[in-house]
This record gives sequence, structure tokens and C-alpha cells, in this order.
Amino acid sequence: MKRISPEVRKLSLVISVCILASLLAFFSTFFIRSPQQQAAEADPPSPSILTATSEERELSQTVVLRGTIGSEYSESILAPEAGIAGDPVVTDSQLDAGDEVHSGTVLAEIAGRPMIALPGSFPMYRDIHPGMEGKDITQLQEALISLGFSLPTPNGVYGPATQNAVSGLYENRGYLPLESSVAQGTGSLEDGEETNHDVVDTEGGPIIAKGELSFLPSFPFVIDAFNARLGELVEGPIMDVSSGSLAATTSVSDAERELIEVGDPVTVYSESHGVEIIASIETILAPDEVNDERDTEEPVHSEGHQIIVTGDFENEMAGSDARLTIEISSTEEEVLSVPSSAIFSRHDGSTYIVTPEDEEIDVRIGISAGGWVQIETGSIQAGDPVVVSDQ
Repeated sequence: MKRISPEVRKLSLVISVCILASLLAFFSTFFIRSPQQQAAEADPPSPSILTATSEERELSQTVVLRGTIGSEYSESILAPEAGIAGDPVVTDSQLDAGDEVHSGTVLAEIAGRPMIALPGSFPMYRDIHPGMEGKDITQLQEALISLGFSLPTPNGVYGPATQNAVSGLYENRGYLPLESSVAQGTGSLEDGEETNHDVVDTEGGPIIAKGELSFLPSFPFVIDAFNARLGELVEGPIMDVSSGSLAATTSVSDAERELIEVGDPVTVYSESHGVEIIASIETILAPDEVNDERDTEEPVHSEGHQIIVTGDFENEMAGSDARLTIEISSTEEEVLSVPSSAIFSRHDGSTYIVTPEDEEIDVRIGISAGGWVQIETGSIQAGDPVVVSDQ
């Protein structure tokens, strides 16, 4: 019998091992699965139901805005324009930023002429000459009376009595009023008319150049900034002033305006100070209304409706930016509520909730706020589970 050489045995063994390995690899594909194959071949999970619990809570609808906290009234005071006295150069000033100003104070001297602060709701819009009439004269007369000058009842006529008071106003502050040689107007007393009324003077008298009197609605006020130094030619506002208590201001769109009213509560939060104040809306001004409620000849145009919010603001909050949350409606007490995602609607507009047992319960809903909806009617109680989603 012929013997098999060792080389042949080794070759046969190698061939047998290769064949066996190939067979094992082939059959293993029927039993071994990668994670991806196992996931692909696995059955989908059974659907689950997400639920939430109905509960009693107070709901309130809000409008959130950004606003600025500052004085209730602020104004930039303009220096007189170049005129009879000359160019508007600062020739004297005894005041500075931070000073408190009262009615009748000389704010500054421009071209040798005084700027006197007086109470009033609108600024000078013309030079005032003897004999002139108008509501600006009435305002002047009321201001003079408030300072203690003796005048008859304000009648809107710049006659002798008012002129004498104006002369006194200037002289008491170390100045002489500008003089007019001929008055504008020819009024006279009718027979039987009382003589204690201010009437038109035809003999000339003191004139008031536009800008020499600065009418402001509230006293005392504080100078926030003095914008010109002695000897400088004034261009633009000579000073910025403010008065009154602190208030927050913001503006709203027409749509937002329909939701809010004067007196609505407002939560004011200053992030920079970490201070929260409960305040309320005091004033709502239309877009084309003068922002500071001053009766001027030309209204100041603004974007949106301006909202003025007043409250017990801390002085340190002045000038800061704040978040204003205006409550536009509230349940005012805890009411039965469910998450808004638990409310379903039908094609006819009716609304319902679904229980975990797949029962539909008709409900009538109230206000919605913060992701929750008030349930006004429906056979559901606080603590009942409701379906919010199927997965």
C-alpha cells in the first residue's frame, strides 16, 4: 500500500479547514444579526398614550412688552433763536445738572436776555406784543397770578395790567423787558364796561421775545443735563429736564391697544436691579397725540400707542430697561383647567377632551393662558387624567 507523503497530508488538512470555515460562515448568516438588522426586523412598539392631569389654577392672559423707567415728565428746553437780542450765546448761567428748579427761576441768560421758567401746558410759539390776544396770553396771565402778581381774571388780552406784571417779572430778576413803541391792536372800552379788565394798550409797552419764557407743566423739576457752556453758541436744546414721580413708558400696536385699558395691572421687572413692582396703566396716548400731553401747535408724531405706567418705583430704577407684563384678562380665582394640547375640536367647532379609556367628553372652554385652558362646562373634575397625545 502506497504511503501518503506528509506534504499531501498537510495540504489536505488545509483544504478541509478552509471548506469547513466557509460552511460555518455561510450557515452563520441565518442565525447571527447585527443591531441594525435586529432593529429593522423587530416589531414596532405598541402605541402608548400620553396623559396629563386636570387641575385647579388661576389663569391670566398677558401682553409682554419692553419699556423704560424714567420721570413721569421729561422735556428738552430750546434756547431762543437769533433775534432782536442777537445770536443765542450763553452769557450767564447759575444752574447745573442735578439742580432743582422752581417756577419763576431764570434758567440761563442768552445774549444778555433771561430764560424764565413758568408753569404752562404749551411753549411759546410767537413773540408777544401789546394788544395781542390768544390762549398763550391766557396762559401767561395764569402763570403771573401763580407767582403772586395782581391781575384781574385772565382774559387772553395782553393789555396794561398784564404788561405791568411782565415788567415786574423781569425787574424782580434784574432785567428790563424789551419795549415796543407801537402796540398791535386798537381795542377800547365800551360804554358801561367794567374798568378792572385787562384791555389793549395803544401806547406801546413791553414785548416778550419767543423763547424768553419757558412754560413747563410741572414744578419743581430737575435739570438732567445742561448742554451748553458759558460763551457757547447754543444749537438745539440748552437743557434736559424732568419732573414728577418715576413711570415706565412703552408703546403698543393697534391690535394690542384693543386688549388693554387704563387701570389694567402691570408687573414691571427690572432685570438689571432684580426688582419687581406691581403697577398700573395710567395713560394711553394715540399715535398722533402729543406724548407729554402738551397742547402744542404741531403735534409730535410717534409710532404706536404710548403707554404710561405708574407705580411705587424705586429711585435706583430710573433710566433702566424693564419687562412690562400687562394682564389683559384673568379668572381672578382658581378654575378647572387642562393643558391646551388636551383640547380637540370637531368640524362643527365644538370642543372635547379624551379620557385614557378613549371616551370623548364635550366641554366648553374659557380663557387660555400659559399653555392651559379653562374648562367652563363638562363632566370632568380636578385630578381626572386627560389625553394630550397619542404615540
